[in-house]
Amino acid sequence: MSRADLPGPLRQLLRSLERRLFTVLFVYGIGRLLLHLSLVLIGLYALDRLLDPPAVVRFVLLGVALGLILWRASQDLFKPLSQRPAPRDLAAIWERKAPRFHDRLATAIELADDAGLASKEMLTEVTAEAVGLAKGLDARTVVPTGRARRSFLGGGGATALLLLGIWGFPDEAAIFLERLMGGSTPWPSDTRLVLMPAYLEGLAEPVEFRDEGEESYSLAVARGSVLSLRVRAEGEIPDRIVAITNDSSRPMHDLGGGNFVLRLAPLREDVEFRFRGGDDTDGRPRLLLRAGDAPGLASWNVRTQPPAYTQLPAEEGGFHEVRLLRGSTIEITFRPDRRTVKAEAVRLDGTSMELDPDAEGHYRYDFPVEGSGEVAFALTGGDGFRKDRAGVLKWTATPDRRPEPRILFPHERWLTVPGGRIPVALSVEDDFGIATLELLERGEDAVTLADPEGRRSYREVLRLNAPEDFSAESFDDNRYRLRLSARDAAQPESNLGQTMSPWIEVVPASVEEQRLAERIVRLRERLETLRDRASAFSEAEQRPSPRRVRRLLKDLDASLSDAEFYLLERLYSGLDGSTAPLLPTVESLLGDGMPAPGVLTAALLDAGLPAPRDRSAMLLNLCRALMQAKNGAGAALLLAIQEDRPIQAEAEELRAQFDNILEILLSWEDFNSAVNLLRSLLERQRGLYLRTQEASER
Repeated sequence: MSRADLPGPLRQLLRSLERRLFTVLFVYGIGRLLLHLSLVLIGLYALDRLLDPPAVVRFVLLGVALGLILWRASQDLFKPLSQRPAPRDLAAIWERKAPRFHDRLATAIELADDAGLASKEMLTEVTAEAVGLAKGLDARTVVPTGRARRSFLGGGGATALLLLGIWGFPDEAAIFLERLMGGSTPWPSDTRLVLMPAYLEGLAEPVEFRDEGEESYSLAVARGSVLSLRVRAEGEIPDRIVAITNDSSRPMHDLGGGNFVLRLAPLREDVEFRFRGGDDTDGRPRLLLRAGDAPGLASWNVRTQPPAYTQLPAEEGGFHEVRLLRGSTIEITFRPDRRTVKAEAVRLDGTSMELDPDAEGHYRYDFPVEGSGEVAFALTGGDGFRKDRAGVLKWTATPDRRPEPRILFPHERWLTVPGGRIPVALSVEDDFGIATLELLERGEDAVTLADPEGRRSYREVLRLNAPEDFSAESFDDNRYRLRLSARDAAQPESNLGQTMSPWIEVVPASVEEQRLAERIVRLRERLETLRDRASAFSEAEQRPSPRRVRRLLKDLDASLSDAEFYLLERLYSGLDGSTAPLLPTVESLLGDGMPAPGVLTAALLDAGLPAPRDRSAMLLNLCRALMQAKNGAGAALLLAIQEDRPIQAEAEELRAQFDNILEILLSWEDFNSAVNLLRSLLERQRGLYLRTQEASER
């Protein structure tokens, strides 16, 4: 008889016990597996959250955890369930838990497996007794579930606690799951560090990094570049942020407002930075700086061409800073020292232009100069490294200065009479040549001038005619100013320079003589003061200082200059005879403006021309006397004081010359009084004649 030949009740009894054992072991194993799995996940979370290990360490920990889980699963679940108990073992369990069998169940199982151990009748009898005793037995009473239940409850409780944490903190759970799978999402913190664009020395604008994902960035720059890294702290701003490399850590400088900066030494090799500050300790953001050899310049040449109207030659050389005129053109030619895949010309306003090489590998860039500026040439090599300022040219554009017209004479208000003459000394200068020149009198009346085109300097002394008419009603009609205008040949628009002369006033002859007389009176009063100062030199017990004498001579110079100006006005008025031959000599001296005191007088006296008459002659005599006093006794007095010699004779001589000058002025006033008296008598005589004529007509 085999096991299959056992009666149905006995087979059912064994199967029920086997199922019960499988169920209990399965429940126990599942509970243990859930408990171990929950503990491992919680442990991994704690380690990752507290220590924030790198991805490699996390992969190692995950591998260890999976190995531990599989080992525990094999010990608590797979191994127990894979071992099916034999029938005699099941019978032994029943025998221990149900003593009433008295080994009948075990004997029936053994005899069924080996029928040769007993007779058939004995087997039948034992089996029948075992079947009878099996009635009413329940496998649940044989195999208790207390331990399995506790194991399952423990595992279920741990799993429930884990699920509750996931439900309460879904963001944390998602980050942990992503990091468990090898991701690098940072854990949330009160402080978050953000990498800002860096500054590259020589560039005005910051450079952007290449985003590699997961808060990792990279930047390739030329070897030797100087970078300033910037990090902004968001949220709770820490007191300190450090930049960490493989071999060191450096604190960043706090700029305030959560901004931190670190200036690096010239980059010589690849280096990776990680940043930490506050509770942001995940080492992110990360930055990889790659140092490469970007192209440089093997040759560099700058050619500048001034505008055509300047007639200046072009200049060229290895300039990096130039100063030139607006309207010039610049041509830059350069050749990189290694293979270059891209060359750009970048202007200060940010505009750029890509350049193409010629057959010899030279790049050219030319442009007109409209204002000051700078251009930088960015070169990108075949390996991708870029040098933003491989070559730089700065230029300062200066505008073509406008012409500088000047009216050198008259240098102060000019007084003349209707029909008189006006000497006008003109001077115009321009850097590159005068195009047009115009002198306007009253209204739009233009004076004809020599053609100055192409000349860089122009000088001329004109003799203009004063208006013939005189308006007794309007003072403004009797005075005017000359306007001198000059234009150059600058392109695209010429420059205009203008200047105005002093006022030119036209008065009747009688008014001119009256004003001249008033001037002579004021001049005499000044000279009387100078005579008194000169007298004090000879009468004082203490020698005068050279400074006092120089001041006296300076005031004498001023009086001589005024007298010579009065003489010029009188000569050009045409009121006195024999003045016309003197005018060419005068005009030869006015090219640079009013001559120095005494120069005009000496020239007129040495010219050998006929002496003028009337008031012009008296003014010339006055100027000669003033010049002799200055150059004679005045100069001798100053020399004697400087040489520490007696000064009595020189001082007396100077006073005598002042007395002579005052006599000339007094005779002038007497002459003027006589003229005025004669003019008054003539006016009275003319009035009597007119009244007599009117009476006879009646």
